[in-house]
Parts: sequence; structure tokens; C-alpha cells
Amino acid sequence: MSDTSHKIENTLFRKYFKLTLFSLIPLLFLAFVLEISARVVYFQMKAQDTFGLTIVYKTIKNIYLEKKAHSIIRDNVFDNLQSDRLTKEQIQALYSETGEELLREIHSRIEKNLYNILTTAGKIQSKLVVLYLPSDIENDKNRLFFEDVCRQYGIDFLDVIPILSEYGQDYYKLLPENDHLSRFGNKIVAEAIGQFITA
Repeated sequence: MSDTSHKIENTLFRKYFKLTLFSLIPLLFLAFVLEISARVVYFQMKAQDTFGLTIVYKTIKNIYLEKKAHSIIRDNVFDNLQSDRLTKEQIQALYSETGEELLREIHSRIEKNLYNILTTAGKIQSKLVVLYLPSDIENDKNRLFFEDVCRQYGIDFLDVIPILSEYGQDYYKLLPENDHLSRFGNKIVAEAIGQFITA
């Protein structure tokens, strides 16, 4: 009798354990689905991109481009203060969050070079003037840096952006061939320089 009761108890225990276990699995699955759904909703509300893979792709791409920009800039910009070999995407990476440290280093070297030029100009009784003419006026990101450095060292800062902005790029650039100034663009800049010199 005792063995029979024990077997019945074991059978009942196994039966209720299985029932409990199989009842928990749908609940855990439901909790998992709710968690994922909540994260998706939160992501959709906060993210600029619709798909998570897009953000992962852009992040990896930015890191790659920043490293590539870093090597190209070290080979060229720091030696010649030129960025002709940088692609548009590499320049974008340089001005992204991943490129902040490198950009600070570049700004630091440019500031040092400007100071050296200013010192040399002073020795030969010449006046240094920085003509500020970025290739991409609409997306310019360096104006404040050069303005601040010139103010700090007492360098005249001739900014032609406001003058050129009065006209469309089609007027003062050789579009669509390239971003160089057109004849009209050069005339505007020359007049600005002439007014600055005679002022």
C-alpha cells in the first residue's frame, strides 16, 4: 500500500511539475516578446534610422572611414596642410563623433603653423591676413575655429562667406565640373580683398 501511494505521489508530482513547466514557457515567451516589442517601440521613437542594421552599418562604416581618413591625413595634411586626397565620406567621418580626437589634433597643428607664420611675418614687418574661403560654404564646419584662432593671435580674418552667400553656387562656382571659383566668383573675392586692403 505504501509503495502504491508513493508511486501515485511521484506520478502526480511529475504531472504537476510538467504542467507548471509548460505553463511557464508561454509566459516566458510572452515576456520576451513584450520586452522585444518595447525595445523596438523605444528604438523607433529615439533613433534617426528605421532599421537597427542601418545604425550598425553606419557605425562600422564611420569607424572604418575615420581610420582611413586618419592615415591619409597623417600622410598629407600634417605634411602639406592639404586634404585633396580625402573623399567626401572620409571628410564626413572626420567631422563625426569618431573623428573628434583627430580633428582636434589637426586644429592644434594648424594653430601652431598659423602662429609660426605670424611670427615670421612680424620679423619682416609684414601683416598676416587669413582669407577664409571654404570649398563647401553650405556645410562649413571650420569657420568658428579659424575665427577664434585669428582673434586669439590678433590676425586679421577676412571672411568672404557672407559676400558669396548672397549669390547661388551656380554663379560663383564652376559647377557641375568642379567646386573651384568661377570668373565671377574670383571677381567677388578680388573685390572683397581690394576693399579690405584700402579700408
